[in-house]
Amino acid sequence: MIIDTYGDMVEPAQVISQMLNEVGFQSSVRSWDYATIEGEVNKKNTNRVAYLRAQGNGFRTPDFVQIYVTGSPMNFFQWSNSTFEDLLKRAMAMRYNPEQEKLYLGIYKLIMEELPIINLYALNTIDAHRINVVNYYPYANRWTILHRVDLK
Repeated sequence: MIIDTYGDMVEPAQVISQMLNEVGFQSSVRSWDYATIEGEVNKKNTNRVAYLRAQGNGFRTPDFVQIYVTGSPMNFFQWSNSTFEDLLKRAMAMRYNPEQEKLYLGIYKLIMEELPIINLYALNTIDAHRINVVNYYPYANRWTILHRVDLK
């Protein structure tokens, strides 16, 4: 198995490859220029097995899975599932309630069972603030809406 990746992701890919090799699963890392690999990954019918990439995801919404909708440019494997898309549309149309939570749990279960992707979570930045700061949430794009932030 070849793990395709780029830039700062090469080192984590090498660590993963080493761990796979230690348990008898032959793997190696192929480093690409970011623009080249992004273009290659979006081509259909490639023999690509693994692509390690960074995706900012510091926001507090379960809707990030919409990147796997049919035709999404982030849906690198051209995965399609009408049940997933129906559940997602229904969940996104609701305000938070226990029924919405059940829908999202069903969505995540479907993704874990069917989608040919493994999500690895690695913290690249740390946001810290004092306990008396309220209504502050870190965002992936590093923007902060300060007019909602207050002190207790």
